[in-house]
Amino acid sequence: MAAPPPLTRVTPLLNRVRAFTYIAEAYRLLRRRPALLLLPIAVAVFNAVESGVGSYLMLTRTAFGREAGKYPGLDRTAKADGVALLRAELAPGALAYKSAIQASLTFASPIPNPQLTGTQSFARAATAPLSSLFGIILFLAVLPLTAFVFSGYYGSLLEAAASCPQAPLPFRGYVRRWFVRFLWYEAVVYAIVAIAVAIHLIALSADPENSRVVLYSLTPWVPRVFWVVLALTPVAIAADDAPFAAALRRSLRTVVRDRPTTLALLAMLAVACAIPWILRGALAAALSGLPEYPSTPTSALASTGVNAVYHAALALLGVWLCLAQFLWYRDANPIPVVVPDGDEDSSPAVEGG
Repeated sequence: MAAPPPLTRVTPLLNRVRAFTYIAEAYRLLRRRPALLLLPIAVAVFNAVESGVGSYLMLTRTAFGREAGKYPGLDRTAKADGVALLRAELAPGALAYKSAIQASLTFASPIPNPQLTGTQSFARAATAPLSSLFGIILFLAVLPLTAFVFSGYYGSLLEAAASCPQAPLPFRGYVRRWFVRFLWYEAVVYAIVAIAVAIHLIALSADPENSRVVLYSLTPWVPRVFWVVLALTPVAIAADDAPFAAALRRSLRTVVRDRPTTLALLAMLAVACAIPWILRGALAAALSGLPEYPSTPTSALASTGVNAVYHAALALLGVWLCLAQFLWYRDANPIPVVVPDGDEDSSPAVEGG
């Protein structure tokens, strides 16, 4: 029997390292269009500044914040040991855990979204006892803002990945086309978090002693498993111009069926996420006395710069990963979703292939 041709022998090996191929190609695309980094890094820096300023205003301009600063037994004159802090940040166990947690989060949501956490903390502290109501209002305001940013930006990523089946549109054109679908996706993501938190609170109140360890060990991971499974939904919406339900199904199918690529990308991302975390630890260690609990106005403002650098680095990794996800999705789903005539967001989708 004749030996198989060389390409046949090499193909299985190539299939095992496809994740490396996607990462390398995404890097090439990003070098060709570095402007893709501008919006995500701007959003990441905005989130850090907004959070720091909001915390500062909460601590200095509200009765709740001023009272929180009077934590008994806290020695405000004590200086943190920068070397000890850096050693704790870079301990193998802490570094591995944080990198794994951050990798799953970045995989599921690679592009940073406007969060308004500082505004929310200030509003909750300033509007007590109506803090819950204002918190919900601001939280709901984040959903359409995120859908607006993502629906337009994923169009730019689609063009960069060269998988756009139609003529490129301006940012607002993609927003008009995909805003509702991205809004649905963000609602599902937050619903997963809400369900996990509700289950946590119910179980903890029913049996606070026996369930505490189990719940605290599972709570950070369970929502992230669902997020990873659904992570390619925005890519499917953009790449196939797919209705939300069809994009959700294709994400689930791609991530589960192509587990080697999923796990390889997650592993590489975990290693990459260790770099921003090391950088964050080094910067925090350089600022002696930065980590204080509860936060003080000084530490809130000082941490703003550290968080801006950290999240900007994560944004760079996120854009790189998202381009790789587009390439991966295109290979795994060469036949796009066929959208039936009529209302594409309310009609069932028919998938080819």
